[in-house]
Amino acid sequence: MFTAEDEDDDVAQIFIDSLEEEIREIYNRFKFNKNMIFTKKDAKNYNAATICHTCGGELGKDKVRDHCHLGGKFRGAAHNECNLNYKIPKFFPVVFHNLTGYDSHLFVKKLRGEMGEKINRIPCNEEKYVSFSRDVVVDKFINEEGKEVLVNRELRFIDSFRFMPSSLDALSKNLSKTQCKNLGAFFKDQQKLDLLLRKARSIT
Repeated sequence: MFTAEDEDDDVAQIFIDSLEEEIREIYNRFKFNKNMIFTKKDAKNYNAATICHTCGGELGKDKVRDHCHLGGKFRGAAHNECNLNYKIPKFFPVVFHNLTGYDSHLFVKKLRGEMGEKINRIPCNEEKYVSFSRDVVVDKFINEEGKEVLVNRELRFIDSFRFMPSSLDALSKNLSKTQCKNLGAFFKDQQKLDLLLRKARSIT
C-alpha cells in the first residue's frame, strides 16, 4: 500500500523494474525444456488415440507424442505439425482493466527509459493506448561465430476492458466466493476474505 513515506518514490518505475525482474526469474526457471513424463497409462492412451488432441483432426503416420515443455506432462497424441506449432509464448501479459482510460502513458514513459527504447503501441490518441509492449533482455550467450546474442522476451500490457466491456464491480459480482481460488489461497480466514471482497467491490 502506498503511504506518505513513499511519496518521493517513483512508483511507476518500481512497478516496471519489478516486472522485468520477475520475467527474468521465470525465464531462468523454465529455461530448459523438461523431459516427457510418459507413464504406462499415457502409453495406452497414446496407442489408442486416433484424433489429434490439438486440432481434433484424424491422426495418420505423422502421429507424435505431445508434452508440456514446462512441466514434462504428456498432453496427448498430435500431428507432428500441430506439435511443432504448440509453442510456449515469448511474451508476458500484464492485464489492466480499463488500461486505456488509466494513465497508461506513465508506464509507456518508464518503459522507454532514459535510452529511449522502442515501444510498440496500439494507440487511441496521443496519451491513451489499447496495448503497448517492449522487449526485455532475459539472457545472453556467445554463438559459434563468437558474437554475443541477446535473448528477449516481450512485456505486453493489455486492456481487459476491450474483451470484457463491463466494470470490475459488475464482473466481480458474477463470481461466487468459491470461485476466487487465488485470492482464497492467501486469505484462509473467511471473515477476512468476505471483508476483502466487499472492499474490492466497493472501490471498483
